[in-house]
Amino acid sequence: MTSECKMIIWCLSFIINKPVNQNHKHIASIIWEFGTYQHCSRGSCVVGKTHLHEEAMNRGWRLYQHSGKIGVICGCHPVPRVTGISRKNYCSSCHLYYSRKSRPRDLKCVLCDEWLKINQRVIHF
Repeated sequence: MTSECKMIIWCLSFIINKPVNQNHKHIASIIWEFGTYQHCSRGSCVVGKTHLHEEAMNRGWRLYQHSGKIGVICGCHPVPRVTGISRKNYCSSCHLYYSRKSRPRDLKCVLCDEWLKINQRVIHF
């Protein structure tokens, strides 16, 4: 838990005049998810920053790279398209995309071991 999230927990507890409990921690994590941003992993990106929460205007997405790292890509860049026999390149439980190079051969997510799904991202403008 980050120090910012701890500060939000403390403020919530102070404002409603109650001792800290699990509800405060859950609400603080939701608030911090809206407040924090990630840097786009693409070096040529002109936007540079993105949010990962559902209501973001330029919502980014996470990409598992063939090096084993997870990068955050802003919404200006298209999600990977996987062609061929299997187009499955998305883990719905981890919200993680795979490219052709990084997609596991057994079509299971490397983080949670769930089966990958066909990319069903809906882009809102």
